[in-house]
Parts: sequence; C-alpha cells; structure tokens
Amino acid sequence: MAETRALQAVADHGCLQRAAVALGVSYKTVESQLMACRSKLDSISTTQAVATGLREGLIT
Repeated sequence: MAETRALQAVADHGCLQRAAVALGVSYKTVESQLMACRSKLDSISTTQAVATGLREGLIT
C-alpha cells in the first residue's frame, strides 16, 4: 500500500522531502499519501500518524 510505504519512509528519513527522494517520487505525492494515511488513522499530524503506525504494527 502506497500510504504505508510513505509513512514508513517518513519514519525512516524524518521529513517528507527525504522520504520522497528515498521513494523516488515527488514531495507532493508523499504529501498526498500521508494525508490519506492520516485520515485513515484518524491522526491530526504526521507525527501522530507515525506513532499510531508504530503502535499498531503497520510500520517498523
């Protein structure tokens, strides 16, 4: 799932720009995927989404 890959990349690289480079996609693509991910996880921020993803075992 693209949203999970984007969330994992942000967790690994610390920011959207580095995550986009690592994934080989644009910043806007990662931003869009994280917006969808935040919505699905009912998170108000990327940090909260990463924490929720870690807690629920969606990312490592």
